[in-house]
Amino acid sequence: GDRLDVWLARRLGLTRSRVGRAARAGTVLVNGTPGKASQKVRPGQVVAFQDAERPPLTIPAEDLPLDVLHEDEHILVVNKAAGMAVHPAGGLTSGTLVNALLHHLSQPDIQFEEAEAVPGMAEEEGREGPKAESGSSMALSRDPFQAMVSTASTGELRSGVVRPGIIHRLDRFTSGVLVVAKEPGAHAHVHSQFAHKTSDRLYEALVCGILAEPSGRIETNIGRDPKDRLRQAVVLPPAGKAAVTHYTTLRTFPWAHVSLVQFRLETGRTHQIRVHAASLGHPLLGDDVYGGAESGGTGNGSVAKLAPAARRVPLEVRASLRRQALHAKTLAFDHPATSLRLHFEAPYPPDLVETLGLLDRTPEAIAAGGMGI
Repeated sequence: GDRLDVWLARRLGLTRSRVGRAARAGTVLVNGTPGKASQKVRPGQVVAFQDAERPPLTIPAEDLPLDVLHEDEHILVVNKAAGMAVHPAGGLTSGTLVNALLHHLSQPDIQFEEAEAVPGMAEEEGREGPKAESGSSMALSRDPFQAMVSTASTGELRSGVVRPGIIHRLDRFTSGVLVVAKEPGAHAHVHSQFAHKTSDRLYEALVCGILAEPSGRIETNIGRDPKDRLRQAVVLPPAGKAAVTHYTTLRTFPWAHVSLVQFRLETGRTHQIRVHAASLGHPLLGDDVYGGAESGGTGNGSVAKLAPAARRVPLEVRASLRRQALHAKTLAFDHPATSLRLHFEAPYPPDLVETLGLLDRTPEAIAAGGMGI
């Protein structure tokens, strides 16, 4: 077999020297005993790893505002606020929907303090290996929600990703309806509906410009932007993954060169609506990632950097919103216990209501400071 440091470094994406420091610190265990970096890994062994350079991960329960649309013993449906991340990741451990859920469901803080279990050689060989603790001090809890906490993978914990109950996600600055599972069976059932495209999701967005075709279907591949790994982009196959978006124009505001558009997703790629809207030449109002000629955005920035459709939007309209104008309006799925079809609709948040109110006013009224008609 491989050396322990080579095997762990390959599986965890760490350097051998970092694994070696952990071994010297006694935080690499083989069958419960501190291992040496040079020893060989054998089939059937259980290896547990605690990064000596990473502090214990704690996700606190926090009393944060939570707009609950529906709750029962299986699921929770919320109207997520813009600005709230769905789950901790990348060093963010506070202020997320998961933090709010822990408090709302009277759960304790999440603490990952023990060694993380690394899948052993037995599993690789196609045989079920010994069951090791997941790394959570709550791994043996019988609480249904905490049972989902204990199933977090080693890779997720290493990157700080903690998402118990989370079935689907919305971008941090996207508002709207989102369903959360309160127990593993509900999570599997509703997640399957998303995977098999039997759930229905409708989004509404303010886009820059008036679309030449008031409705249509966008089908492309979406993958990482080769020029900027923090962005997604339309890419040519075989790169990326297939993405399909349907859109329908609901209203137009010709004086402001803005349209209210409904989007329906067939797939759920990262930033899918934002990327597809920008690919049509009509980026979302307020989108500072996909709204520029490069990435200058559609906000109150340099006009020269704006996408052409955004340049025609009046400054007072562009400046009225400090995030992308995207809202998850409706969600429908079958209840995991009763199989009844459920439909939920999230009202617009205050910032979108204010911007829509501005768009409904006449330019003359705005200039005069009145409400118009």
